[in-house]
Amino acid sequence: MTASADVGPEEQREQWQREWGELTRLADESLPQALVKMDDLLERMLVARGYPVDTEEERASGGVYVPGDDSTDVLEDFFQARAMIRVLDGKWPPMGKALQKTFEAYEVLYTWLMSGS
Repeated sequence: MTASADVGPEEQREQWQREWGELTRLADESLPQALVKMDDLLERMLVARGYPVDTEEERASGGVYVPGDDSTDVLEDFFQARAMIRVLDGKWPPMGKALQKTFEAYEVLYTWLMSGS
């Protein structure tokens, strides 16, 4: 479910809302699978809004600009949640609480992005 370059901002927003709704329903059936797909959606949303989605090494070097003070904590939460997704990709099943924390971090980021921040 990738947005087309021809899609305008309102259509893109509606597409994100539909996709997020599908993913929250999927989370009821398979939270690990939903989280991997949520990570992809949130990355596309961040990129579309002009936020850097970089490697941990680039962030650690301090060479990456993060716009606005309020975005720093939310983006840091995204990168921490993404680290959990990498654990999931490694086939090492994390505990239920870790999955739930990741889901909650992604919900916060989704809400923040949809609010126009």
